[in-house]
Amino acid sequence: MKLTHEKKKCFKRYFDDVGVMRQVNIEFANFSNGMEGFVGVDSLRDKGKMNAKLWWIVHGAHAPTPRNITLKVLGQPCSSSCYEKNTYSFIHSLKINNKMTSKRVDSICP
Repeated sequence: MKLTHEKKKCFKRYFDDVGVMRQVNIEFANFSNGMEGFVGVDSLRDKGKMNAKLWWIVHGAHAPTPRNITLKVLGQPCSSSCYEKNTYSFIHSLKINNKMTSKRVDSICP
């Protein structure tokens, strides 16, 4: 139930046109219920075996809007390096006029 609510919130942010939103909901329903282009043996067989990004590239033609969103999400790097870099530079900057030693900063931002 929570996942459905979050999906709706996400779609509302992306699509403010009622007609487009209706089409996206239809595409997502087809995917969720294994209808239209998602009913084939290939897509069902590959669902648990392929990398999610590759699966959407191969089988997502019948739901182009959810496919594009999914590919954007799956294409994002999973790393905290940007966060760590920003945190380190904030802690170890003259802007906040701190007197932290390098050892203390390294213990906070490994």
